[in-house]
Amino acid sequence: MLESLNAVRTHPGAMAVALRQYRRTFREHIAYEDEPGHGWGTSEGTAAVDEAAAVMDRQAALQPLSSSPVLARAARLHAMEQARTGALGHVSAASAGPGDRVRAAGGDIYVTEAIAYGFATPERAVRQLLVDDGVPRRGHRVVMLNPRLRYAGVGCAEHPRLRTVCVIDLAETFDGSPWVPAPGP
Repeated sequence: MLESLNAVRTHPGAMAVALRQYRRTFREHIAYEDEPGHGWGTSEGTAAVDEAAAVMDRQAALQPLSSSPVLARAARLHAMEQARTGALGHVSAASAGPGDRVRAAGGDIYVTEAIAYGFATPERAVRQLLVDDGVPRRGHRVVMLNPRLRYAGVGCAEHPRLRTVCVIDLAETFDGSPWVPAPGP
């Protein structure tokens, strides 16, 4: 998953091309990528895909995200909880948000999170987070293309209702601690 996200960050033009290919699989608001007659329903149809492709055309290449064991531990624990419970969203059963979970994993609270459900491959999960169909202000896309975010951890599991859940926790620092600029001269 991190490899797929980094491919998008470092080669945004290639993702724009892939999004235009994906667009060709649509009939109205349903994408048919796999078996004929088995499609993936969307809220916005091709409009969100076209918007994402245009954004990726303009997107400058970014630094790849570095892997963080602390962020990965927190992401994995949330994915495993949702695999057990069938829950959705960024808040755990104990009302913990992403920062709370990263702190419990040994880091700090200055993190953000993206979650993809139901996708068979990392590439499709990352693509859907970039398209962000039906999501106001395209929050997942904004997070994934944020140049200040430098570290990520991923946790994926089988979801009882939606096939898969992949949680990505991201931060400016290795462990979600506040970023502090280097002292000046």
